[in-house]
Amino acid sequence: MGILDSINTSPKEKAELGLPLPDRLSIFEICDLWCDIKNKNFSVYLKAICLAYEEGKLKGEFIENYHKPNFEEFMYSATYTLNAIKSGGFSDRIDYFNTLIHKIDFMHWLNSKGTKKPSGCLLAKWWEGSEPQAEETAKKTETSGINKRRDEAFKKWINAEKPDLQNMKVKEIIETLEAKNPGLFLTGTGDWWKNQQIHKGKPGRKKS
Repeated sequence: MGILDSINTSPKEKAELGLPLPDRLSIFEICDLWCDIKNKNFSVYLKAICLAYEEGKLKGEFIENYHKPNFEEFMYSATYTLNAIKSGGFSDRIDYFNTLIHKIDFMHWLNSKGTKKPSGCLLAKWWEGSEPQAEETAKKTETSGINKRRDEAFKKWINAEKPDLQNMKVKEIIETLEAKNPGLFLTGTGDWWKNQQIHKGKPGRKKS
């Protein structure tokens, strides 16, 4: 127990005081830790995260009345919404004050986009102390998702074309799948092939 445990502090205040951050933060809080609200990049980060959440590429959960915006946040929100409507396309459909993202899901999303974790900002404190575990979990989650897509592609090929798999080498199967699904079977297929349950071939069959 610390002397500040009983004080209601915001994630930004916690980060500035060196206190641990909660595992889940709202979209707005993530952006607020990433850069200052007056920074032009704030809206860029907010839009990117909202779109990813809206498209299902970033997991999150809506918690009603999680956060009531202060005056500065309210004014920013009003301006942001107005600009979004004026620009067309993206509209302010996401309640970014009350939509929470888990840090592992956020890290998984960054990894899926080939984006490095933010550093040199308060958001970097989000995974302090749990980074190795969080990264490993995110990596496993990403690998699991890729292998699921590989399974689906393999089944689709089998159902559509009925290939004579018994007379094909593993290498031939992988190359055919890669040709039909560019990038999906290019690397890391060894463990997938070993663990997939769709086709195991004949006992003693020659492996490539």
